Amino acid sequence: MQEIEVKVKTKDNEEVIRQLEAAGCVFTDAVHQDDVTYATTKESMDAFMRAKVFVRIRKIKGGDTVFTVKYDDQRHVLGMAATEHEVTVNSAEELEQMLLLMGFVKIVRVQKTRRKTTYKNYELCVDDVEELGSYMEIEKLAEKDADPRAVHEELVGVLESLGIDLEGRVSKGYDILMLDKEGFV
Repeated sequence: MQEIEVKVKTKDNEEVIRQLEAAGCVFTDAVHQDDVTYATTKESMDAFMRAKVFVRIRKIKGGDTVFTVKYDDQRHVLGMAATEHEVTVNSAEELEQMLLLMGFVKIVRVQKTRRKTTYKNYELCVDDVEELGSYMEIEKLAEKDADPRAVHEELVGVLESLGIDLEGRVSKGYDILMLDKEGFV
């Protein structure tokens, strides 16, 4: 499966939530997520962006720790599509030590408060990201052979049908946005 998403920087997440609730969405309680991204190099943004495999350890406050591996050989084309695999782990600390032994380096930490909902067969998240601001994203898990551009346009159409302002559309993940903010070049 590949994860394809569209992300939008919002001006007012509470207004976005009201819009989505008016469309029948029911949100989960807000959860705090502490994400650390690792890659095989941190020499430069260019080298980081050329990498195809990215890993993340996500600690969910009061909940699970999730290990994610993303294979992204189209980052230069679309920016928000990747083959993704996740598993729950019982020790973020031990997992980090294993990653370091395998040659991965810590790239960036992103902390956010996330509220989730579903709309039809899409997952929508409304995020308040520390140091970056407010965002919402829509995501679809598509078959491995699905055309990411077509799915991307489908997601844009869903957001438009929900009345979401796409002016703040972003084609970078939170990890890249945070690295940009930190001045990583």
